[in-house]
Amino acid sequence: SGLWPGKVVTEVSPAGDFWEAEPEHQDYLERYPSGYTCHYIRPGWKLPRRATAG
Repeated sequence: SGLWPGKVVTEVSPAGDFWEAEPEHQDYLERYPSGYTCHYIRPGWKLPRRATAG
């Protein structure tokens, strides 16, 4: 898009330790089909402009 300088770089490395989630987090989307709302854009929420992005 030209908004950010440079190229996107993704490091690929071996996976680390894995821990099973607590029981209340297992099969989450089956128990809560509407999902977890954190990843949805909320009304009035705006992305920070490049100059103010940390």
